[in-house]
Amino acid sequence: MAPVTEDASPPGGDDAAASSRRGRRLGAALGLGAVLLAGGYATTVWAVSSSDVPEGTTVRGVDIGGLSTDEAAARLEAELGDEASAPIPVTAGEASTELDPAESGLAVDWAATAGQATGLVLRPSALLAHLRGEVAIEPVTTVDEPALTAALADLAEVAAREPEDPTIRYTRKAVVRFEPGVPGQALDVPAAADQVAAAYLQVPTATVALPIQQVPPAVSDEEARRVVTELAEPAVAAPVTLEVTRRGKDADAPDVVIDTVTIDPVDIARAMTFATAGSTIEGTLDAEVLDERLADALAGIERPGRDARIVIEGGRPVVVPSKSGRAVDPEALASAVRPVLTERTSVARTAQVRLTVSDPDFTTAEAKALRIREKLSSFRQWFPPAAYRYQNVGQAAEYLNGTILEPGETFSMNDTIKERTPANGYTKGFIISGGRFREELGGGVSIITTATWTAGFYAGLERVEQHPHGLYISRYKAGLEATVAWGLLDLRMRNETGNGVLITAQRFSDGVLIEMWGTKKFDEVTAAFSPRTNFTGYQTITDDSDRCVPSEGVQGFSISVTRRRIIDDRVVSTETWPTRYKPTPNVVCTSPNASPG
Repeated sequence: MAPVTEDASPPGGDDAAASSRRGRRLGAALGLGAVLLAGGYATTVWAVSSSDVPEGTTVRGVDIGGLSTDEAAARLEAELGDEASAPIPVTAGEASTELDPAESGLAVDWAATAGQATGLVLRPSALLAHLRGEVAIEPVTTVDEPALTAALADLAEVAAREPEDPTIRYTRKAVVRFEPGVPGQALDVPAAADQVAAAYLQVPTATVALPIQQVPPAVSDEEARRVVTELAEPAVAAPVTLEVTRRGKDADAPDVVIDTVTIDPVDIARAMTFATAGSTIEGTLDAEVLDERLADALAGIERPGRDARIVIEGGRPVVVPSKSGRAVDPEALASAVRPVLTERTSVARTAQVRLTVSDPDFTTAEAKALRIREKLSSFRQWFPPAAYRYQNVGQAAEYLNGTILEPGETFSMNDTIKERTPANGYTKGFIISGGRFREELGGGVSIITTATWTAGFYAGLERVEQHPHGLYISRYKAGLEATVAWGLLDLRMRNETGNGVLITAQRFSDGVLIEMWGTKKFDEVTAAFSPRTNFTGYQTITDDSDRCVPSEGVQGFSISVTRRRIIDDRVVSTETWPTRYKPTPNVVCTSPNASPG
């Protein structure tokens, strides 16, 4: 056997050892390379990420790389603030507006925007993007949802269109007309808020079309057509025969038909109306209208009653008794006719209604309970004869005469004598307007107003509202006169006598007499007038207009009247009312067409 030495190698050992040594050297080399490469990458990462905001970072084209978060936020706000606060154009159907971001709860969080770019950049692709300066981030926006919803409220109101329910009506000839419903629209506010928030600060800025919801009518067309078929059309398909009855002689005897009336389809059409009721349309037969339409036909059957009246006979109030009548009650008439309107045959379209006793609105007992027994006061106001005064005072007297005030009731001159229009019987006359005399409808009614106030003053009625003229008119007692103007000034007095008060009015060619009747609460009512004070001079005005009304100058002054009401020689109330009259200008009219005054 051959000896083995220390450096002897096994068979093939030289090649294996060499391979092993080469492997170790390659691994060491690769490890060293990896360490070197890792060191370069780390250096690059450190270089990119060493600042708060990595290099190469932009927001909407604004470079914020290398800045701290605070610096980046400040630069973004300076560069993009105007864009962030620019109005946002929106539309909702045909409505449009612009939303102010600040008022709408929309804003940019500049610090959060800068902050989202901070930190280590580890991904190779991101690192490469930074090295190339290609990193662009979007602004971080915030939304105050309640504020945004509130900002959309006005637009929602403008954009809203109420749905129109289908309608049913009759023509003048009782032909049914049906109009289909029309859907409405409403802004979908929650969806609109989401859409506005999503569109905020987007590029390019464009008008935002907000979502509109369709709002269906409360009543469908199908339901409305059902009402047409089942009620509207049969209601006017043929006349209705109305049998007017009275009670039989015995309690168990059937009613006796005393007459018949034919109700024409046109009469039904005039009294029938259709209106939405929930999810359907209801037809209503107006009792009063139907009764009015049949007034002539029922005139020969009904016997009208008569209200009690209080008249003056022999210088004292007398109650003229009321009288009951017999009539068809309007509600009973409508109740009898309604059920047969859905019938289509003449035989089935017959209704019965009973004559009933019709009580007067104002009974004898009610008239007597007012205790109107004696004259409380009387006042006659004269006026210079003039056609317009005669007509206007007379027309007001006609409305006023016979007025009864119940205990506690407040009298209104305007309500009683009505608006001064030609339709109500008034003509043009002279009034005071703007410190001058002018010609207007109803001129002269202050004459009867003054007479009524004076009579009410001495009757002891409570003063609620009373206005003297602005200028002194010599035919009136200074401080104890009144005027009215429709819609502006009224004469109102409350009856606190504890009994009724009757007002009578008589017109003469040169005056009007107002008397008040009732039961006296006060034994005496007195008036005391203060001296005239605080005189002011008047001015002279030359007027060349055709509307000029001449007047003589009168000084202005102050005066007061004190009323005392007395019971059993004791003054139970004292009231003082001051009046200030402005000076009446001396108006000289130079136009040949001006009023002679």
